[in-house]
Amino acid sequence: KIVYAPDYIVNAGGAVGISVLEATGSDAKARQQVEHIADRLTEILEEAKRRNESPVHSARGRVEQTLAAKRG
Repeated sequence: KIVYAPDYIVNAGGAVGISVLEATGSDAKARQQVEHIADRLTEILEEAKRRNESPVHSARGRVEQTLAAKRG
């Protein structure tokens, strides 16, 4: 079985790591945030399976929720 994982989730480590490192100066904090990407990906894949939809749709929904929350 082949499972598609959205590339912007899988490849987020570099962007997340660098932005957290620059913001906090902490290697440990940056590493911790990068390690959470695997948890988020698992959640997205589980949600997609539950909803019987593509992981892309689940990931996009999470992105839209996050952006809406940031906008207030």
